[in-house]
Amino acid sequence: MKEQQELRQKLRKEGVCVVYGHGGVGKSTLVAGYGHNQKGRQAVWWMPAETIEKLMVSYEKLATELGINYQPLAQELKKDNTKYLAELTRKIYNTLEDSGQSTLLILDNTTNPEVLRACLLHRPKFVQMIITTRDNIDFKDYGQIKLDSFTREEGIAYIKKKLQDIRSSEKDIDDLINMVGLIPQKLALATGYISEIKFVNIERYLSKRKALEKRGKRREGKLILPEADLGLNTLDISCQLVMRYGAYLDPDFIPLSLLSALLRIKDEEKLTTLLTRLEKLSLITIVNNDSSKQGIRIHREVQAACREYQGWKGRAKQSKQVLVLMLLKLLNELMPNVTEVPDGTWDRAKLYATNAAYVLVSATEEEVMQILLADMMSRMGKYSEEVSRNYKEALAYHRQALNLSTKLYSRNHPNLANALNNMGSVYKKLGQYQKALKYYQQVLKMRRALYTSDHHSDLAHSLSSLGSIHQDLGHYQEALNYFEQAIVISKTLYTGNHLDLVRCLNNLGVVCGRLGRNKEALEYHQQAREMLKALYVGNHTYEAHTFYKAHTFNNIGNVYYNLSQHQEVLKYHQKALKMRQTLYTGNDPYIALALCNLGIDYQALGKYQEALKYLQGALEMWQALYTDNHHYIALALCNLGIAYQALGKYEESLKYHQQALEMRRALYTGDNSYIADSLNALGKLHQELKKYEEAFKYHQQAFKIYQALYTGTHPDLATSLNELGMVYKDLGNLQKALECYTNALKMFEALYLDRPEHLDIQKVKGNIEKLEEELRKMK
Repeated sequence: MKEQQELRQKLRKEGVCVVYGHGGVGKSTLVAGYGHNQKGRQAVWWMPAETIEKLMVSYEKLATELGINYQPLAQELKKDNTKYLAELTRKIYNTLEDSGQSTLLILDNTTNPEVLRACLLHRPKFVQMIITTRDNIDFKDYGQIKLDSFTREEGIAYIKKKLQDIRSSEKDIDDLINMVGLIPQKLALATGYISEIKFVNIERYLSKRKALEKRGKRREGKLILPEADLGLNTLDISCQLVMRYGAYLDPDFIPLSLLSALLRIKDEEKLTTLLTRLEKLSLITIVNNDSSKQGIRIHREVQAACREYQGWKGRAKQSKQVLVLMLLKLLNELMPNVTEVPDGTWDRAKLYATNAAYVLVSATEEEVMQILLADMMSRMGKYSEEVSRNYKEALAYHRQALNLSTKLYSRNHPNLANALNNMGSVYKKLGQYQKALKYYQQVLKMRRALYTSDHHSDLAHSLSSLGSIHQDLGHYQEALNYFEQAIVISKTLYTGNHLDLVRCLNNLGVVCGRLGRNKEALEYHQQAREMLKALYVGNHTYEAHTFYKAHTFNNIGNVYYNLSQHQEVLKYHQKALKMRQTLYTGNDPYIALALCNLGIDYQALGKYQEALKYLQGALEMWQALYTDNHHYIALALCNLGIAYQALGKYEESLKYHQQALEMRRALYTGDNSYIADSLNALGKLHQELKKYEEAFKYHQQAFKIYQALYTGTHPDLATSLNELGMVYKDLGNLQKALECYTNALKMFEALYLDRPEHLDIQKVKGNIEKLEEELRKMK
């Protein structure tokens, strides 16, 4: 194709080419074809750029795919969109340059030349860029290809080629051009009609077209694209239904399976014949990339014409409200309700999600069946939450589902409880634990009112959710209480092995570990592991097994960390990371947590450079996922502070520790173990800097929080006493230091009765021996 050759030459010469012209001249078709041909030679990214917001989202998605953390930059510069795009693209181009991968970026349907200049500012030579636009943007330094319309000669040649089997005079062709114009899409629609409809030639087509325009003046609907209207007039009911439904679906891709269900046609050959007819009329384009992505695409201008078209027949003549309701019902059947396990439901949901989003816009406008609407909002909320990891979008969908459910059900109802639960789930993922707690409490109250028996799986799930939130808030005794209630119900419900029991056992193991009861914690996790083995013997649900096994291995690793058995820790955490990497791609909270854990493990082994690599990876991933303060971001910041301190980079360390403390104080109120952890870390840093008064202040604050949180013995309390003892020693108060050491030793010995060789015990004993030696010398 001549234009593709010209495009290739201009890109080779200048790196950037602007393809411009009116709607329907084939800009997107040209560059899509070129991009498809380049795959294998270059990495190709298609970037919608109709608005500055869409362009920013396009670049942010690319940044995420490349593992770039753009959130700090977004927070700093997003008020100035142009400056933000310039800096964001610079980061992306640098990463692409480092990879050495030749790259083609296609910025489709751009409108703002100033914004485009920002995107081009830092472009390296090996990143090529195609820009499509309707206006002739003045980029004098770059190659341009104009696709506005055919020249008259090209139009004549095109018509002759398309209508080679139909005898047409030069006058007929001139008349056709005079009426239709020279825009390729319009000529494609006109010639498609003439060649496909029997007994129609140019003269008859022009007569029909004039009659159509006369009728259009006398009726309501707008005659947006008469060439499309003529084609729509010739269709049978099944073909019309494709176009009628297509008016409210995703124009970029409507899957074959959805069309098959809508038309009630199971025969693939019959469906293909029907779609081929529409393609020959240039009303659709058939997409057949691979077996998993088969469907159709509708040009946006044809879609707009379908919305205004008045000549529908039979089932296609139904009102917009009825059609949207049918789409909603069908998508409710086809699009699965996904869970946290990345199984086959995720792939099916991906196939339908964009179409569901389009239908929901129309369904909301039409106020169709509220129960269906609430259910679809809920499904899209879970999809955004679990699959696309867009938590703000998930929150918006779940909030709409909750509003609808509140109107539908004046009293307690399972669907209303589920809607409240979904709100709690997203707030938990966003790290907004107090809001999550409020919703989970409402859910438990409602479910207790709904179920006469105390033994119901929904009650067990609610108790587990509340336990999980209290654990996140550092309220470990309360968490334990809820988890124990949950497992009692689950054991009553399930006599054998069950995934709910696996979850309960893991929950109990985690909270026991937080409470310093490591032997119990390990027992719970080992029970969960054995139950998983029994559940999945000969069972082919690979994703579910891997998902829960990775959780269990991660938890076992955490317990071994508490027990200072660091080689065991490393083994389990490495396995957990590998499993999660088989399940997820891109930025994912589970992968980020596995990276963070390995960073902490390498830290404990004294391998601080290795630790930094993992911790930085975790931080960048979490910052890409969460735009606001979040528990996990604070966790990564705190541990980066520890690693930099060990490497002697104290300014870096102080910066990260202060950021972590500030974030934790924003997240938690009252006495909280995470705030105490940050205070303790700052105490250690100031101690190393020989700022003992400052160190004492931080350690004392940390100790008071631990003391308020834990009654009896606890590792954090014992560690805090040991740290206070060290600061008292540095301040010259040796008696007070000895008192702290002695109390810390008693607590550690009570915690590790069966392990007198435990590292924490040995550390405190060493501190006491050195101190007693100093006291003897003083006498």
